[in-house]
Amino acid sequence: MKLLGPEWQPGMAQKQNHWLVIPLSPELHRYGKLSLDEGSVEDWEERWSTQIDLLAQVGGVLGYCVFERAGVDPALVK
Repeated sequence: MKLLGPEWQPGMAQKQNHWLVIPLSPELHRYGKLSLDEGSVEDWEERWSTQIDLLAQVGGVLGYCVFERAGVDPALVK
């Protein structure tokens, strides 16, 4: 998400744009030893894929570009 710039990174107590949220199981988000909350984002992305790539995959499954829906120029994420 850092690639999208600071305007797409909400501060503390601010919600992320709903279109830019990856649906994850509790094990991958919070509770497992391979979760985002237990390790670093870099380690997690190295194991699973980048957040940008996963968002693009989610959009492919849903049939639309989640970046466009979020108001982000898709060219910024390629």
